[in-house]
Amino acid sequence: MATEIVRWCDVHLARDERVPVEAAHHVNAGDGERVVELCAGCESEYWQPFADFVTTFGVRAKDAGKPVARRATDAAPRVATGTGGSGAGRPLEDERVYVCWVCSERVTGAYPFKRHTRDVHGFGLPSEMAGDTCPICGASTKARSASMASHAQAHLDILGGDTSVSGVFLAAIRLGDPHGVVAARLDEVRKREGVLNAA
Repeated sequence: MATEIVRWCDVHLARDERVPVEAAHHVNAGDGERVVELCAGCESEYWQPFADFVTTFGVRAKDAGKPVARRATDAAPRVATGTGGSGAGRPLEDERVYVCWVCSERVTGAYPFKRHTRDVHGFGLPSEMAGDTCPICGASTKARSASMASHAQAHLDILGGDTSVSGVFLAAIRLGDPHGVVAARLDEVRKREGVLNAA
């Protein structure tokens, strides 16, 4: 006799409905870790907006309390609404805070972050610094950040919504560099920095 264990979506179960689980998320709710199990529909309706909110406005626990570099002229972050004006929504690209996975420097804006990877670490683009292997699972990816971000969708349970190249590498560091990719990339970065500093 075969037995199959079926997990039900928490939202539907509260409504006394039975819909199979597609995704599970571990959340620290203040009083301890909880697991939220959701079907595909509830995942997109409830979890994804929450994950987007946390990714946009949250600060990594290890970075909490560190000042975020901002331009003195900005009283409050501007946000894109998708209608061409400013208002509620995601921060404009030049307001996003990037965390360098090599040195943990926090940089506001895409262009300043690119300048950081070039001037401090010797790479023209952050994606060049990452190489072409996923540090979480060891799979081959292309050297473009869009490809790494696309591949990172397979690791959402680990990444917690941050599918940036830095997010992938920071997650691999938290996992103890399971495939040695971070260490190998750091060797390459240190070589580039040495050439940069010798010049």
